[in-house]
Amino acid sequence: MPSLYTRDLAERQRARWLKEYADTRLADGLLRRLFYQRSIRRRVFDELPEEGVITQALEA
Repeated sequence: MPSLYTRDLAERQRARWLKEYADTRLADGLLRRLFYQRSIRRRVFDELPEEGVITQALEA
């Protein structure tokens, strides 16, 4: 199986930065805000989503 990180230091640093960005910023906006509001609140808690939170997440 090929390595996820290359031997080139600059490319390896960029890959690690992208992974960290996806784990923090993207996950916060997509999963914690949008997915929770549109799916979890409605299906698990039988609550309406907060449209303001959804709009803010989409704009950010």
